[in-house]
Amino acid sequence: MRAYGQYCPIAKALDVVGERWTLLLVRELVKGPTRFVELRRSFPRLTPTVLTQRLRDMESHGLVERRQGLDGLVRYVLTEAGGELDAVLIALGSWGARHMLGPPDPDDDLVPEIFFRSVPSRLDGSKLGADRLTAWVMLSGPEGGTWTIRVEDGKAGVLAGENGQPDLVFKAAAADWMEVHVGRTTLDAALAAGSVEVSGDAELAGRFAAAIRPQPWQRPQELPPPPKAQTSPNHRG
Repeated sequence: MRAYGQYCPIAKALDVVGERWTLLLVRELVKGPTRFVELRRSFPRLTPTVLTQRLRDMESHGLVERRQGLDGLVRYVLTEAGGELDAVLIALGSWGARHMLGPPDPDDDLVPEIFFRSVPSRLDGSKLGADRLTAWVMLSGPEGGTWTIRVEDGKAGVLAGENGQPDLVFKAAAADWMEVHVGRTTLDAALAAGSVEVSGDAELAGRFAAAIRPQPWQRPQELPPPPKAQTSPNHRG
C-alpha cells in the first residue's frame, strides 16, 4: 500500500481507506455481518486474492474483524472505527448523486444482490399494513434473475428464486431496478413510468413502494415526485 507521506489527518485516513475497493467493502459491511462469498457476489470484478488482501488490510488497521457464528461460518463485521465510516459514505453518496450519477454506463456492473442485501434495513414493514407479504422481483438481462422478498411481523428477508405464493410480482430490466436502488428514481415513479411493472393488488403495491426507505444520501427535496393520483399503480407484467 502506498502512503502519501504527509502529516495530515486526511492523508493519514486516505492511506488506509483510499485503497481501491476498501470503501466499497465498507459500504457492504455496513449492512451487517457478511460472509466472504457474499462479498464476492457484490463485486464481480474483485478477484478472491485481492478481496482476501483487502480484508486482511482492513483487519490490520482495525476496521474489520472476523467472527464465527453459531452456524460455524465466518463473517466479517465492522469495528467501531469501521462503522464510523458510514458518515463518510453518506457524504460521498450525496456528492456523487448530485454531480456524478447518470444512467448506467454500458460497461457498468449491475449487481442486484447489492439491493437485495439491503432490503432488511431499507424496507419498513410497518408501512405495509399487512403482517405477511411475499413479493417476487423478476429482473431481466444478463444480471437478472428472480428474488423473493418476504415480510413477516414487520421484518423483511430475501431468498433467491421463486418461493411461496406471491402477493406481488415486480418485473423490470436489471438496469431500471438498480436506478430505483441508487435513488435516481423511486419505485412509485418507476411504476408510473412503466419501467417497472407489477401484478397484484394495486393498493398493496403502492404501500410496498412507500415502505422502501430512500438512500441516506437522498435529501427529501431531491426525491423524484410521486406519480399523480389518477395514474394507476397496477401494471400488468
